[in-house]
Amino acid sequence: MRRIILSTESGADLPEDLAEKHAVQVVPMHVIMDGKDYLDGSLPVQDIYDYYDCTKKIPSTTATNAHEYHDFLRR
Repeated sequence: MRRIILSTESGADLPEDLAEKHAVQVVPMHVIMDGKDYLDGSLPVQDIYDYYDCTKKIPSTTATNAHEYHDFLRR
C-alpha cells in the first residue's frame, strides 16, 4: 500500500493548528542573516525584526534543498 505524505515548506505560513489537523508535515526553509544560515522557526521572529531594525537589511531566504527533502521523506 502506498503512503501519502502531505508536506509544505515553512514559507507557506500554514498555521500550526491546521497542519496538525490535516497531518501536513512542514519542512523548514532557510533564513540568512549576516551570512549565517538558520532554519525557519529555529529563532524567535522578534530576532528577525530586531536584525532589520539594527541593520536595515532584509534577511534572505532559501528553499529546502533536495538532500533535506530526501532525509525528510526517508523518516
